[in-house]
Amino acid sequence: MAKLYKVEMYIFDLNDMYNDIDEVIKSAERKSCAEFIPFNIQKVEFKWDENIALYHMNDIDTFRSYFKE
Repeated sequence: MAKLYKVEMYIFDLNDMYNDIDEVIKSAERKSCAEFIPFNIQKVEFKWDENIALYHMNDIDTFRSYFKE
């Protein structure tokens, strides 16, 4: 039986391996039997270090604070 999941997620590209979300999705699809249908995509770039809030606080409000509403 097929399943459909609605997911909001934040993906860290800490090693700058991907140019955009399409590359992330294609990579994931090649490694699984899942198909991803993204929409309402937003991206934010920032310099990673161990002092930023995301390193210490992995709650939804911390993630959302990086995106403008």
